Amino acid sequence: MNVCVVETTAAILLRKTKLTALVHVRPEACTSEMRAAALGAFDEIVRVCLQHQRDGTIEVTQSRDEERGTQYCLVTLARREGRVIGAGAFIARFHTSEAAKDALRQLS
Repeated sequence: MNVCVVETTAAILLRKTKLTALVHVRPEACTSEMRAAALGAFDEIVRVCLQHQRDGTIEVTQSRDEERGTQYCLVTLARREGRVIGAGAFIARFHTSEAAKDALRQLS
C-alpha cells in the first residue's frame, strides 16, 4: 500500500505532560501562525492516543473530498521497554477509515 502523506510531525515525550516536536513537515509554504496551529492540533491528537496508550487513526474534520478522500491523522506511539517515549503523527488521505487503519498497521 502506498500512502501519500500530506503533513507530518514527530514528537518526543520528555515528561508525562510535555510533548516537543522534533520536526514538522508541510508540503507548502505556510505562515508561522499556520504552523503553530498545525502543531497545536497534532499535540491535541497525540495526547488522546497517549491517554489511551494506543496508536490511533483520527479523521480530520472538514477535510472530506469525494475525489481525493478524507484526511486522517495516523498516530503511532514509540515504546521502549513497554513505556511510551514518543510518537509520530502523519496526515494522509484515504477513502475509508479501514484504509487508514490498514496504513497505520503497516507503520506499527
